[in-house]
Amino acid sequence: MKIKHLLIGLFAVAAAVACKQDEPVETPKLDVDKTAVSLAATAGEASFNVTSNQSWVASADADWVSLEPASGAASEKAVAVKVTAEDNETTEARKATVTVKAGELTKTVEVNQAAGAGDQPGPGPDLPQSEWALVGTFGESNNWNAASDLYLSVLDEEYFVYYGIELTATTEFKFLKGGAWPPAGQEVGGNGLVEPNTIQPAGGSNIKVTEAGKYDIYLAADLTKFYVMSEGKLPSEATEPAPVENQWGMMGMFLDNQWGSDVPMTKEGEWIVAKGAQFTELTFKIRANSSWADATNIGVAPGSERGVVNGKIEVVTAEYSKANLGGDAADIKLNGEAGTYDVYFSFENLEVYVMEEGFKPGEKEPQNPEPVEITYTVVGTLKDINWSNNAPEGLMVKEGDYYVGKNIPLVTAKTLYQGADQIEFKVVETGTWSGYAHAQKENENYINGEIPVVAGGENIIVKGAEGNYDVYFDKENLKVWVMEAGFKPGEKEPIIPAPVEVTYTVTGTIKGTDADKKANYWNPSNEPGLMALEGDYYVAKNVEFDYDYRFSEDGSGEDFVKFKICETGTWNAYGQAEEAINKPNTEIAVLKDGKDIYLNKSGVYDVYFDKTNGKVWVMEAGYKPGEEIATLDGHQWIAEVDGVEFLFDFGLTEEGMLTIAKPTMDYSAFSVYMVGFYEIEATDKSIGTIYFTQYDWEWDEIGEEMSFIYANLTSSSVKIMADQVFGTLLPYDFTLVEDYIEILPPDGGGESPEGPIADGGYWFTNSGKVMAPMAEDVTSGVFPAKDLINYASTVKNTFTFTYDPDYTAYTIQDSYGRYLGQTDWESGNATLVTELPAGEDYAYYLWVVDGSYGDGTADVYNLATYFGIGYFADSNEWRLSEDTYTDATLRPFLVPADYPVEEPEEPEVPSFEAGQYFVMDGKGKVVSPIAESSTYGYWNVQDAVEDAGSYIGYAENVFTIAAVDGGYTIQDVYGRYHYMTTYNSFSVSKSTQSDNSHVWTITLQDDGTYAIVNTVSGKTVQFSSYGNYAPYTDVTGALPYLVKADKVAEKPEVPEEEAAQFATNVTCTTVSSAYTDGVATVNGVSDVYTLKLGTSKLNGKATITLPAGTTEVTYYAVGWKGTSAKLQFSVAGSVVGTQSLAANTGATGNSPYTMTVSDSDHYTFSLGSALEADTEVTVETTGSAYRAIIFGIQAK
Repeated sequence: MKIKHLLIGLFAVAAAVACKQDEPVETPKLDVDKTAVSLAATAGEASFNVTSNQSWVASADADWVSLEPASGAASEKAVAVKVTAEDNETTEARKATVTVKAGELTKTVEVNQAAGAGDQPGPGPDLPQSEWALVGTFGESNNWNAASDLYLSVLDEEYFVYYGIELTATTEFKFLKGGAWPPAGQEVGGNGLVEPNTIQPAGGSNIKVTEAGKYDIYLAADLTKFYVMSEGKLPSEATEPAPVENQWGMMGMFLDNQWGSDVPMTKEGEWIVAKGAQFTELTFKIRANSSWADATNIGVAPGSERGVVNGKIEVVTAEYSKANLGGDAADIKLNGEAGTYDVYFSFENLEVYVMEEGFKPGEKEPQNPEPVEITYTVVGTLKDINWSNNAPEGLMVKEGDYYVGKNIPLVTAKTLYQGADQIEFKVVETGTWSGYAHAQKENENYINGEIPVVAGGENIIVKGAEGNYDVYFDKENLKVWVMEAGFKPGEKEPIIPAPVEVTYTVTGTIKGTDADKKANYWNPSNEPGLMALEGDYYVAKNVEFDYDYRFSEDGSGEDFVKFKICETGTWNAYGQAEEAINKPNTEIAVLKDGKDIYLNKSGVYDVYFDKTNGKVWVMEAGYKPGEEIATLDGHQWIAEVDGVEFLFDFGLTEEGMLTIAKPTMDYSAFSVYMVGFYEIEATDKSIGTIYFTQYDWEWDEIGEEMSFIYANLTSSSVKIMADQVFGTLLPYDFTLVEDYIEILPPDGGGESPEGPIADGGYWFTNSGKVMAPMAEDVTSGVFPAKDLINYASTVKNTFTFTYDPDYTAYTIQDSYGRYLGQTDWESGNATLVTELPAGEDYAYYLWVVDGSYGDGTADVYNLATYFGIGYFADSNEWRLSEDTYTDATLRPFLVPADYPVEEPEEPEVPSFEAGQYFVMDGKGKVVSPIAESSTYGYWNVQDAVEDAGSYIGYAENVFTIAAVDGGYTIQDVYGRYHYMTTYNSFSVSKSTQSDNSHVWTITLQDDGTYAIVNTVSGKTVQFSSYGNYAPYTDVTGALPYLVKADKVAEKPEVPEEEAAQFATNVTCTTVSSAYTDGVATVNGVSDVYTLKLGTSKLNGKATITLPAGTTEVTYYAVGWKGTSAKLQFSVAGSVVGTQSLAANTGATGNSPYTMTVSDSDHYTFSLGSALEADTEVTVETTGSAYRAIIFGIQAK
C-alpha cells in the first residue's frame, strides 16, 4: 500500500500551462493531504483535505462511496471532503479509488473498507497475521491478557499494523509477541504519553495517547519505533514529537483507588500540588505522564526512614536510585493517620510535603506521631505461593534482635515457574515492595549461612534443598539467615551442597514427531536438544531445526530458525547479544538472558556452546567450530553432461536461490535454465539431498518440489544426480568454480523485444532531487543534483532510455545526446561519449533496469561493472556505486519526463579579496596541502607555529586565492587547482576544469569564519568528524578561518625513518577483484602503497612474489569499515595460513584512504627456513566479508 501511494505522488506531475506574453500566470497547484483512508465495515466515515488554486472535482470509481462536497472553487483554504461508505455486508474487504482533478492535475486517494461480520477494527484486509498483538486495558476480555486476540498484520517488510482501534485518554497498552510475557514471549512498550502522528522510540513503559480517538497503530519490523497514527495516515507522514510537558500524578493507597490510577497534580507557582488527596494509608509515589519511566519515577532512597505530616521528605528519581543506591526508588511512607491531605512536590529540589489540608509547606510544624509498627514478610519462591508480599506463610514476628518467619515453605524457582534451580526471596515490609535483599544480582548463599543485605537490592539466592526453614532478619546489622527449622543463627554450620551438574538444552524451532510437530518446539526439556560436555564445548548433535512459521497452523510465524541455550528444564537461558540474522558455521556472541538467536537456514546441525567465552556455533553436522567445511552453499559448480556444460549456482547470484545455467546459443556466456528455492539436507559431511522448488518466471508460478542427490562432496568437487535436469539417473562430476561466472537473465539473446520500462525520457529522482547532466564539455565525472519543481523537472534534466533486446539492457543518453557508460571501475565516475563503441566495449554503455524491489525504486546498474546510479544525500550528487542493489536510500525513482518545467535562474556570486592565505581552525591548527603524489584528498590539519601572540604556517601551508568569473580559484603550494568530482573530497590538478568545478564562492561570516562553497556541487568546506576539512552538503561542522599569509615559518626537518615501517618491498600482482593502484595516509604518513582485495560482492585475490632468502614476511592489514575480514595464504594451491583482521573506519570509499593503525594490525608470517628461490604466494579474502587492505608488506 505504501509503495503504491508513493508512486502516485511521484507520478502526479504538474502539466505545463500556456501563458500570454508579458502576463504572469499562477502555476496550477493541487494538494491532497492523504493518499489513503480506512473505513469500518458499518457506519464507515473518514475525510481528506483538498487545496487548489483552480476549481476541482472529486469522483469515486465505486457506487458504495459518497463524497461531500464533490467539487470546489479555487481557494487558498483547504476544503474537507467527507468520505462515507455504505455498510459492507460481505465477508470480503473492498477498495475504491477517489480521483481529484483540477485542470490537468490529478491526485488519488485509496479507500479501504473492512469486511463485514465485525472484522474491524483489526488486521488489514488480505494481509497475513503476525505473532504480535496489542495487550492492555481494552476491556474485561483483554485487561493485560497475554492471550489477546488483537493481532497485528504484516503490512510489508517494514511494519506490523492494526487498523482502526478506539483509544481513550486512559487506555494503556503494549505490544506482545508469542501470546506470553517474557521470557517465553517478547514485549515492546513506549516511554509514557504519546502524541498521535509522531515517531515514537520503543521503550519499556505502558503506552498512552494524549488525546482519545480512532487510530491505526504501526510497529516497525525492527522493533525500534512505533506509530499511533490518525486513521488513514501512514508512518511516512509522522513527524518528530514536540516536547511534552510532564503531567504529574500520584499512585498509592487512596480511597477507592489503591495503586489503580493516577491522582492528578497541578502546577501552583513553584510547587506541583494535589489538594484534598484522600489517603487510606500514607504510602504513595509520584510519577509523570502515567508512566514508570525511571527519569520521572519519584520515591525515596531505599531504606529511608518514614516521613511525617507537615515535614520535608527528600526524594530521588528511580534513575538515580538504580545507578547509585542499588535499586529502585522506594515508596514514600509517612507515620501518621489516614485522612485528607494536600501534597506538595518540587521536581527541581526533589522534595515532598504531605500537609494538613489547607496549609502550605512551612505553615505548620511537623507532626510527631507514634511510629507505625512495621511488620516484615518473606516474599519469593514459597511453595504454591509465587512472590506474594502479604502471604501469611511468609509473615515475620519480632523476637529479640530478630524478625523471624518460622517454618516457611521454600522451593526453587525451577519448581515454581521453570526458573533457575535455586531458592529466591527478599524481606519486604508487609504488603509493599520496600525491603531488603542482596547487593549483587549474581550471589550465592547457603542454608544456615549469614547473608548480608541492603535496602532495595537484588533477589537473595540460596543453594540448598527445598523444605521448611526459619528465616531470621537482623535489620540493625542488615543480615539474614535461612536456618534449619528450630535453630537460631550460629547454632548450625552452613550446609554447602555438593556441586550440581548443570546440563544445557537447545530449545527453539526444533522439529517434533509425526504425531506432534510441536513436541520439541520451545521445549526446554526436549530430548534432541540435550547437550553433552565435550572438552570446552557443550554439544547437541543432529539437531533438526525448521523455520518458525512451519510450527503454526496458518503459517504466521517468521521465516527463520530461532533458538536459545537454556539450563535444562528452565528458562534460565543464553541468547544472542545483538539482534542479527546468523548463518550456519559462523561464531555467534551470546549472553545470559539474551535475545532469541536467529538462523537464516533450516537443516540438521551440531550446536556447540562455549559457556566460558559466551559463544555459540551452529555447524554442519559432523563439523566442529573452526574446521574448514566442504559445502555446496555459496558456491558455483560446473560439469559437462553429454557435451553440454551445466552451471549450478547455490545462492551466489541470488541469496536463497539455486540458479541452474547453460551456455547461450553463441557459447559466449551462461544464461538461466532453471531457477528456484532450495534447501540442502546433509546426511553426513559428504552426502545429502538438495530440495529444489522451481520458479517459472514466464508464468510467475511455483512448481513442484524436486530432490537431487549429492555425494563425495569435498571443498573442490562433488557428484550430483538430478534426473529432472539431466534427463538421466547417472551422477555427474562437478568441480568448484574459482572465479565467479556471470549468469545472464532468462529470455536473453534477442527473445524479449520489450524491457521492464518503455523507451523514452525519464527523470532520475530521489529525496526531492533530480539528476542533472554534466557540463556540455565534460567527458567524465559525477552528476549534479538539482531540486524537483512540483514533482517535475526540466528538459535539460531528461535522460532517454532505449532498449536493446539482444542484451536485455538499455542505452541511456543525456539531454546533450551523450551516452552514459562506466569505464573506471575504481571510482563513482560515469563516462560520456557521443557515439557508442563496437565490440566488447559496448557492454560498458549498457544499463540494466531492475525494478523488482517492491518499493518503487529501480536499480539502474551497468551491465559490465554492476555499478548502479545512486543519489548521495551527504554530498548532494548522483554517482555510480556498488551499493545501490542493497541500499534502497541510494536507488532512484524513474519518473516519465512528460511535463517538463522551465529552467530556474542561477543565483549571483558574492565578492572576496584575493591573495595568499593560511586556512586555519582558530585553535592553533593550520591546513596542510594534499600529498604531492595524490590527485585528491582532504585538508588535514597540523600544528601551526605561534608567532607574537598569533599563529602562522609554513610555506607549504600557503594557498593562493584568485578571482575569476563566477567566484575564485584555490591553488596549493604545488600550483594545483582544487576542484570537486564525486566525493566529499578535494581533487587537485595544475589545470582548470572545463565544467568550472574548480570555482568556489567565498563569503565572510559574522563570526569571522568563511563559507567556501563549490559552485558546481554546492558543497561547503567544513571540519568533519574525521578530523579534517572537506566539502559537504549540509553545514554541520565548523567553518575555516582565512588568515593572510604575510609571514611564513621555517619548517624543521622530519626523520625519514618514520615512514619506513609502512613501505612495501615486494611485488604484488592482481588475480581477481584486486587493486594495486591505491595509496593511503597511515598514521600521518602519506603516499603509502596499498593492495586492496575484494569488492562489495566478490572476494579478492592477488599474488605476492617473495625473493629467495626470505625467512619471514611482515605486513599491516585491516578489514573494511564495519566488517572484520579474513585472509588466506596459499602456495601452489595448498593453504599455508589464515589471518583474521579487525575492521578499520578509514578503510572505506576509494583511494586515497586515511587510516589510523596500531600494533594489533601488524602481522608476521614466518616461513621456518629461508626460501631457496623466488616464490609466489597467493593471498585472498574468504567468507562473506569480501574486502581488505594490505600495506607495509616487507620480506625479511
